[in-house]
Amino acid sequence: KNYDIANGIGVRVSLFVSGCTNHCEHCFQPETWDFTHGEPFTEKTQEELLQMMKPDYIHGFTLLGGEPFEPENQRGILPFLQKLTRQLHLEERVHLLGYRTDIPDMLGAADIFCMPSRREGCGMAALEAMAAGLPLITVRSHGTKTYAEKGESGFCLKGDLVTSCADAIEQLADNKLLRRQMGARNRAAATAFSDADRMMLLRGYYQKALGD
Repeated sequence: KNYDIANGIGVRVSLFVSGCTNHCEHCFQPETWDFTHGEPFTEKTQEELLQMMKPDYIHGFTLLGGEPFEPENQRGILPFLQKLTRQLHLEERVHLLGYRTDIPDMLGAADIFCMPSRREGCGMAALEAMAAGLPLITVRSHGTKTYAEKGESGFCLKGDLVTSCADAIEQLADNKLLRRQMGARNRAAATAFSDADRMMLLRGYYQKALGD
């Protein structure tokens, strides 16, 4: 199928990139570790994807993996994403920084974490920001509603996301004490979402279902 409605808001074009060297424990798709899995990413394929992005009803582009930003994958993916960014006239708004290993340092240098996604399965990036002691600006829906609380974790956006997001950033930027209070609350709350705690909770569900 040429279009996708499962991996993001609206009708989208999605590209799944195989290849990953992380080999994470409990990975639910270890077959995606293989860099040779799937079809070759040719110039013809890239042109087809660019053409598929042109209709007005396309809401966006989703990049999946595997790990699309593995160094080996970047050689083919980066030039294509640069073409797509130019086609959408987003050169001033999209910055392709590659695979980063310094996320803790980046979070430690930040004052606010803003993730205005309308839909998130869980929103691990926001949980990582909470663990780093940052206040959140999010849309409270789906996965984020399990930890995003208005006035406690930060600001929960509604309506016009551009306006409400700008207002939330301004309020937090002007109030250092509020940032610290929300950040401290988030750091404590994030411990409930650790891998160990989640695994124990999941084990309890299975034991209850099996009557053990």
